[in-house]
Amino acid sequence: MSEARAKALTDAVVADWSESAVSFQPPAPFEIEVLEQRYGVTLPLAFAAFYRRHNGMLPNVSDDHFIRFWPIGEICPVADQFRMASASLRGFYIFADYSLWAHAYAIRMDARSDEIVAIAGPSHHQSVAPSFIDFLERYVADIDSLL
Repeated sequence: MSEARAKALTDAVVADWSESAVSFQPPAPFEIEVLEQRYGVTLPLAFAAFYRRHNGMLPNVSDDHFIRFWPIGEICPVADQFRMASASLRGFYIFADYSLWAHAYAIRMDARSDEIVAIAGPSHHQSVAPSFIDFLERYVADIDSLL
């Protein structure tokens, strides 16, 4: 991962949110540690860098495309939201949703990858980006491809 690329993308997202008057929370670095300890995971570098810049959106707030990035305290394993979640979603954590839960976005938090999937139910999901950096690139340049 290029730290410079992660920072540039995060800056672009935050600038877009500010320009669109999207209310987001200030960064809460200690919450990253709390999340990692609670679930025994290490946040992927780009994902952690993104959340060091802000702490997700306020309740009932989304961007202009109806995507809401959750605060760190709301990020949870897929199984917490979908009790009958497919075993293939083990290790994935929901961090955002689209259009009041038309689907959710989850990131894999393990040594294998930081793949992003869109989840529309306990057994219906598809990969939308091979990494969080790729997800942010699409979010910034081609958001319709994520919806």
